[in-house]
Amino acid sequence: MRIIVVTFLACVAALAQGQSFLTNREVYDFDPGDVFSSHVLQGTNTWNGPGTYATDSILSKSWSVDSATVSYISHHFFYQPPAMMGDAPYFSNETITLSYTDLDSAATQFVHPQAYCATVLDSMALGAGLCGTDAWDSWSDTEDTCFEAPGWSSRVVRGCGGPYYSYQTADNIYWKALVRFRKGNVVCGNSIPNSIEEITRSMLPYTIPNPALDRVHVVNARPNAACSLFTADGRLIGNGNLENDELNVSALDPGTYFLRLNGSNGPVRDLRLVKR
Repeated sequence: MRIIVVTFLACVAALAQGQSFLTNREVYDFDPGDVFSSHVLQGTNTWNGPGTYATDSILSKSWSVDSATVSYISHHFFYQPPAMMGDAPYFSNETITLSYTDLDSAATQFVHPQAYCATVLDSMALGAGLCGTDAWDSWSDTEDTCFEAPGWSSRVVRGCGGPYYSYQTADNIYWKALVRFRKGNVVCGNSIPNSIEEITRSMLPYTIPNPALDRVHVVNARPNAACSLFTADGRLIGNGNLENDELNVSALDPGTYFLRLNGSNGPVRDLRLVKR
């Protein structure tokens, strides 16, 4: 079991006088049965890949003796789609402990790591797309004329955690978004992959047509993927590469074969192929 202890530090400039905010106690007020799903994306401005998905299901809640720290045990499901078609996805399941302190202080917002002088703006409102749940938003003033990194924004959500953020540098973009949550009878947001069967079904390669007479097209294969062809009894009869995601099977005798596709990290999948 992993244990994550979060001690909050004041890393955002003080709010304007009278500005409303959310405390750590309000933001990290979870209950057993709550579920939160987020999507994280980071990479270059030209290719970001599919990002990663994480779902946390709260299993239990406890307090320290002095009630200064709240802790949760959560089932954490992590999924990373293939960076390229034909690569294997990565996923993991684990039980983690989340602990939060300094509960009555203003929740910590994200700040751009290259921020130097831009004014920080804030607002409290019902967050867009949050089904009536209020959020505290923080962002850089894009009207500022001082030398400053590109703009950024940050959000913490009552009872749904955070910070969720978006920012970019000269070469990269980064963001973390709350895409779906369930609290009590409220279910809000877009569905994301939440089971091994569901996420692998849409990503892994398959062949059409099957059965085939002369040519087979392999869907979701890496470009020019290396492949091996085996008979039904496991005998290797050929190695090569797909050409335009296709394989010429016209010279094969009728019967059942297995096409093994290889990704950058080794075999990806054995595909059953029937030659007419």
